[in-house]
Amino acid sequence: LASPAHGARTRVGAHTPGRRDARAVPNVRGMQLREAVRTLHRAGFRVQLAAATGAASDTWPHAGAMLREGSLVRLVSDR
Repeated sequence: LASPAHGARTRVGAHTPGRRDARAVPNVRGMQLREAVRTLHRAGFRVQLAAATGAASDTWPHAGAMLREGSLVRLVSDR
């Protein structure tokens, strides 16, 4: 894939084919684990569960962190 020529103008938010765009990790704190996993998948992330019951208490990286699509997010439960 060719990069834009030096000095070329591109639109803010323009998509570059073949590039995985960065996106924010959603805040899933307090959601039931099933809902939290769905939310993270829909946002384009892979999910690793630290426990299989309860509600989501945190993620690593934390909510708001910018990651590439397909990155792994660890989901921690409150139990």
